[in-house]
Amino acid sequence: RNEPVMLVRRGAAGPWLLVLWGGIAGGVVVDVHHGRAQLVAPWPAGQESSAASLAPKDFLLGHRPGPYTVLRCQGARPLGLGFHARRLWHSGQCYAEDFDSSELAKLGEAGVARSLEAGLDLALCEARVGDTHDHLCTVLLEPPEARLRLLLSPCPPVRTPSASNAAMVQLVAAPGARERPTAKHSSWIRVREPIEAARHPDAYEAILVDAEGDGARGPLLEGLVTNLFVLLEAGDTLVTAPDSVVLPGWVRSVVLEAAEDLGFRIVYEPPQVEQQNRWTAAFLTGTGRFMTPIGTMGVAGDRDPGDATVSTTRTHHQFASILASLDPGDDRVKRLFSRACEIAGVDFGCEIDKAAAGGIGS
Repeated sequence: RNEPVMLVRRGAAGPWLLVLWGGIAGGVVVDVHHGRAQLVAPWPAGQESSAASLAPKDFLLGHRPGPYTVLRCQGARPLGLGFHARRLWHSGQCYAEDFDSSELAKLGEAGVARSLEAGLDLALCEARVGDTHDHLCTVLLEPPEARLRLLLSPCPPVRTPSASNAAMVQLVAAPGARERPTAKHSSWIRVREPIEAARHPDAYEAILVDAEGDGARGPLLEGLVTNLFVLLEAGDTLVTAPDSVVLPGWVRSVVLEAAEDLGFRIVYEPPQVEQQNRWTAAFLTGTGRFMTPIGTMGVAGDRDPGDATVSTTRTHHQFASILASLDPGDDRVKRLFSRACEIAGVDFGCEIDKAAAGGIGS
């Protein structure tokens, strides 16, 4: 169905949930208030917009800044629903001063989970029959009333990590950039704008370095919207920053579980650029692309492209220096990807190299 229809869901579903469904012509909006869920008009009168074309960033910036999370829906199945509900509640607690304390207490952690599940159930029921496309689900816990607002939008495809889809990343010195790193808050969109504006045009992601200077030295924390992992040359050793200094993502948690299952040694400390001669591979995790292998790490600058320290390829010529060239086709990355997909119970419809994965997933 494409036309708005009034539906009511009974039960304790929390104060408010606004859902915008981008997979259907015209979009679908759902309000959930004290257990009552209903479809409403997608936009206030006189406001020209469309849920189908609304980007998550614009959606978040169009509301009061607040805690939020982003999850992936594979067809009608939300991935990591419990994780995202808990993280949303944790982020709300980290910014409790922004909320009406009685409304936040009334909602509670269980109320966040129930509201999110109720709203998704109703929105996904409105999806056209046979719709198996993946979507991103952006959920905002808006202060001060502790309203939940949710947008469903198109999601990028996932590919098996390989040299053909390797990313170039730029290291950026940003000490203390995230005020409360373990909480996901939409104010970060504004804070990171200068970093995004200065990012190399070919860089897939900017990696935050907890150091002054040009970012060429210091501990590597995370990407602007991703988590970072590095594989060492010696043995199956996986290095990533500890939970206390980054925003732990759902895909990160799944990859860590996969690493444990496969017998990897996990070192919870920020990778150090000075030790890059020990690295053989690195990758990013996030809701959008799941796992993205890194081919090159570098620092942008104005150095003459003819300088001997600069790669002369078209892709890299604007980098002042290439700090690390890595193997995006490392079999260990493929093994982790395959096992992580199994743990998450997902099938992205991409070819998984069973031989490289050691037979996992048979």
